[in-house]
Amino acid sequence: MYHFQDTTVTQPNQDSLPTSAMNYDGLFFEEAIDGYRTLSVSGREMLSLEIEADSRKTGTVIYKQTLPQRRLTVHYQLRHENAEELLVNYRRLMAYLYRERDVIVYFNDERDVHYLGRYSASEEITGDSYTIVSSFDIYCQDPRKYTKEFTSTGFIGGTFSYRTKPDTISVTTRKKGNLLISNGSQKISMSQMVFNEGDRVEVDFKEGKILVNGQNRTYYLDLNSSFEDFYLAQGQTITSNNGELKVTYREVSL
Repeated sequence: MYHFQDTTVTQPNQDSLPTSAMNYDGLFFEEAIDGYRTLSVSGREMLSLEIEADSRKTGTVIYKQTLPQRRLTVHYQLRHENAEELLVNYRRLMAYLYRERDVIVYFNDERDVHYLGRYSASEEITGDSYTIVSSFDIYCQDPRKYTKEFTSTGFIGGTFSYRTKPDTISVTTRKKGNLLISNGSQKISMSQMVFNEGDRVEVDFKEGKILVNGQNRTYYLDLNSSFEDFYLAQGQTITSNNGELKVTYREVSL
């Protein structure tokens, strides 16, 4: 657990924040809600694996290993000298938290790492006080931590402890013809499509799409392409047979 301390970290051009203050979808609640303060956060530690195994005479045989979801629990304090205004601010907090999609979440003491999650539950509160001390949960269906985005012209210098795909691969074609992108073992090919010089092709792994000049052309993809298995490895070089490419990716950890 990351515990609250009386000391705060002051960043340039912003107010003082607790060391474990959470940024949720671009917002620190301390900066948006009068009287709000993060006390502690749990769930940021390393995850335990879920392992399924069959017993043997000696030990077991593992047949399945998975990563469970991550649950971030934020303990906070909300204070106001007016009980009615306190409840107004509480409703404001709930309005900020509610999302119908995952958002980027990071913490003040680890700004180079983010999670993907959404609000899922909160602890009950009493309405007869000028101070609320409670907690809420952020549900991360993807339990991994992501670093800032890196950009490369093909060489992959990042360290990957877990299977990681690029965010995007973009190519501006230099000649008329088809397109093949390869990392040495997997390939993404569009052999039946004739591209023109200057076409911009973007392989969006997050959305599972192929965009050509901004238009969805995923159906150009050859059936034998490794779109679902195009993973990165440190030291590999991604190449294109038709134009210079740009790769964006993030390092991943638990």
